[in-house]
Amino acid sequence: MSRLYVGGLPHDCRERDLDDFFGRFGRITSLWIARNPAGFAFVEFEDERLEGFLKTEFLTFFLIS
Repeated sequence: MSRLYVGGLPHDCRERDLDDFFGRFGRITSLWIARNPAGFAFVEFEDERLEGFLKTEFLTFFLIS
């Protein structure tokens, strides 16, 4: 399993929103959204290889954007 930290989320972010977005990358085994304080979540994937891939892809995206 791989666990990914997701930060900078809007306070009204729902589990469904994250599932819709991250579900296209692989099977999600667990999803937890912080509520107090809000703004971050943890997404766990079945495939361990996804963690490194997603961290690299999103870091590249944010550095370029």
